[in-house]
Amino acid sequence: MKNIFTLCILFLSFPLFSQVIENPGFEDWETTSGPNNEPTDWSSIQTGTPDNLANFAPQVMFQSTDAHTGTYSMRLKNVYVAIANTVANGIASNGEFLLNFNPQLTNTHTNGSDAQTYTYCTTRPDSIVGYYKYIPVDDDVCEVQALLHTGPDDFLPNPDSTGWIAMATFTSPNVTTTDWVRFSAPFEYFEEGNPNYILFNVSSGNGYFAVAGSEAWFDDFELVYNPVGINEELASNLLNVYSSDNQISVDLKKFSRGETMNLEIYSVSGQIIITDQILSGNEKSFYIEESGIYICKLQDKEGLVVTKKVVVK
Repeated sequence: MKNIFTLCILFLSFPLFSQVIENPGFEDWETTSGPNNEPTDWSSIQTGTPDNLANFAPQVMFQSTDAHTGTYSMRLKNVYVAIANTVANGIASNGEFLLNFNPQLTNTHTNGSDAQTYTYCTTRPDSIVGYYKYIPVDDDVCEVQALLHTGPDDFLPNPDSTGWIAMATFTSPNVTTTDWVRFSAPFEYFEEGNPNYILFNVSSGNGYFAVAGSEAWFDDFELVYNPVGINEELASNLLNVYSSDNQISVDLKKFSRGETMNLEIYSVSGQIIITDQILSGNEKSFYIEESGIYICKLQDKEGLVVTKKVVVK
């Protein structure tokens, strides 16, 4: 185990932030009421409702050992269903699938009464990022949708967008991608105020026009935040400061890219050791000659200040 200790000294932890995007790297899988394993806190059409439709749904979600990081990723595949003469889109959600004989009436929703099918999010992120691979058939594309909303029973898609705060949508190019590629999609905000939940639809096909055989792999989803306008409590949770091999590393990769932030590193006696600047969205490391306790102070142009303590062994 690495001998690294990182402590926040000025701000309390933000309990809900750690829950945003549950199982984002698809490392945890579980046996469900359906015939196959699914990633914990994620669902497929095989575990939707009603049961009489879910029982006949094809397998479109698979555990893959081809991962961007860690051991597993989520693989989705579009499947032709002969009995219905239709293509089942390879789709996954952190919500619950509400199935219909007419595929165009199938949707997902946040089920506030079932902890497996809702995800709290009470912040206003700048964008959703992650990694994907894709092998399309014909002119197909894969998609990631993330809806920030207030109601415990909101739907995606839904022509009645009451309760919607913001939406982020990534649509891939129609290109075979065999290496992991980072995607990023900004949230478009419709309303003021904070959401209560976040609902995802992730698919290997182009909605109701999915083409049989298209396959997509997804891994390492994450929300990123613009440092301008966020509060210190949230910024403290986004900032990662750690020590290894006489270096202090300051990780701003959970912030959106391109904002210049001022950094000071000083000893507990108050002596400034390093003064520098870091672009948000990046990570930077600094060599420290002597072991001890150091304070890292980060400040943006709007005056936001976040301070963390790190022990260099």
